[in-house]
Amino acid sequence: KTDETTLRTLVYRDDKMIGEIKEGYFEDYTGENRKEYKYFIRAVDENDNFNDSDIKIGKCRFRDNTLALASKPNDFIKLRYGFNSAPQKSTKVGNVGSLIYFDGRKYPATEFTEFKEHAKTLSFFLRDKRELDNLIELIDKKQTLLYRDSEGENIYGTIFSIDYEKTTFGYDVSFTITKTSDYYD
Repeated sequence: KTDETTLRTLVYRDDKMIGEIKEGYFEDYTGENRKEYKYFIRAVDENDNFNDSDIKIGKCRFRDNTLALASKPNDFIKLRYGFNSAPQKSTKVGNVGSLIYFDGRKYPATEFTEFKEHAKTLSFFLRDKRELDNLIELIDKKQTLLYRDSEGENIYGTIFSIDYEKTTFGYDVSFTITKTSDYYD
């Protein structure tokens, strides 16, 4: 509970500030599906004095895969349909490196870097042109995106392009989102 000296009311999840209560309300659009978190509220006054609430346990729950700007996770697109099935998903994880070829050697040498690669490819169905246009508009913003998987995985990443094909009943769409360290590394 806050009083008249409270200037801001911040929301914390697992000891990390994730947002601010506005008009008495906050909804977490960045948590992983079905994962349990520890939440608390911090009331801050004009002198930056604060008071923390008791910790409460909560879970984020949602039914569909979603895609949104990382900066506006509450304004998402649902990626819920496959054509006669659930959306298809495949994940690619790996190390980054290169093959180096030397004169006089038959086979190359391998040089690894400290970098990692993590990407998810999705294939799904959109029912109409409006849904397709919304997806294209989102990707055209050229910002970090948040993909929330109904199975519990969150990926902050980049989509450079999408592939789509017009079908009798809508659009078959696919894209790859590559995890980046632009948000929550």
